[in-house]
Amino acid sequence: MQSMPLSALTKAGDMIDALGSPSFHEAVAGFARQLIDPDVFTIMRHDPAREPELLYGSVATLRDACARYSSTTHVNDPFVRALNRGDVSGGYRLEDLVKRHGSTPEASTRGIELSADEESGYRTIGWPRAMQEVGLVVPLEAGGRLQLAWYRSRHHANKNCFNSTDLARLQAAYPPIAAACRQHGPCRKQPPQPRPTHRLSPREQQVLDFILAGYQSPAIAAHLGIGLVTVKTHRKNLYNKLSVANLSELFARYSVGD
Repeated sequence: MQSMPLSALTKAGDMIDALGSPSFHEAVAGFARQLIDPDVFTIMRHDPAREPELLYGSVATLRDACARYSSTTHVNDPFVRALNRGDVSGGYRLEDLVKRHGSTPEASTRGIELSADEESGYRTIGWPRAMQEVGLVVPLEAGGRLQLAWYRSRHHANKNCFNSTDLARLQAAYPPIAAACRQHGPCRKQPPQPRPTHRLSPREQQVLDFILAGYQSPAIAAHLGIGLVTVKTHRKNLYNKLSVANLSELFARYSVGD
């Protein structure tokens, strides 16, 4: 088995300590960067019932590109096609998925730029050019799967940005990453809990349900068709009514029942 550096083991401990807290995905990213040092690292949640959701992105300036991917361009992604066919699990290289499933992006798709320099034959506008991708896929108890993806630019490396040592290190790290992700509160299948609906307004209850399902405020706003400021107001009000100070306390409350 490929050994992990001591710094990675320390970050693995930080990841475990962050279970159930809002900083969990950031802690996973800290561990991930010790395994392979990427130019970009992302965590996406893929669920057949909804669009892919960005849970963590290492580069804040790429959020617009990630939002464009989630809303439109993911339909062209060879990874998503393989995921929908049940043909990707554990570790993967995008290059291998393209070889198995091909890549036929449609030029008419909004938000993409066709290019032979890209592994998949296109890039989402706003995403860096000529990136290579490797990643891990984690099935979740609550449904859907997490995609942890490492990206490196071919402009700063040889043709193959990831070597066999990198891939072996990812495979060795898969068990602790998968176990932690499955145990994280929003990713677990939660038993029904009594909820104080008599104390919350109908809209506050909807926002609460989305929060407990792992949605962030922008996604809640999009699903409910309301403004982000309105969602934040509902969050503040329900926190006050439930006597919790932050998201960690909210998850802790519902993990043990009301």
